[in-house]
Amino acid sequence: RKQSAHCLAWKLVENVGGKQTCINHPTVLTGDFNCECTSEVFKILNRDTPLRDVCGMAEKKYNEHMTTFPGFGGRGGVTIDFIYTYGFRVASYSVATDLRHSGRMLSD
Repeated sequence: RKQSAHCLAWKLVENVGGKQTCINHPTVLTGDFNCECTSEVFKILNRDTPLRDVCGMAEKKYNEHMTTFPGFGGRGGVTIDFIYTYGFRVASYSVATDLRHSGRMLSD
């Protein structure tokens, strides 16, 4: 996962005279990163790219205390799905609260 984060960072920035400068295009990156916001992957994306987690950027937040992984097997829920952006204003952020569709988890 760390190597993938480094590859993403490399693709999203270009080295110009030893300085990292942002590629000047609005960008959205979404995914199930299977890691928490305290992980090295999260830190790499936030440190080495111009991308920012939309939860931190949103003007309004709904259900931000909710997690995106329910914690199977007695493990408590954690957030492992993230949306990153560059070049956009984020009006609102919400975690879906309806986790079941026809009796199945949405992730199934």
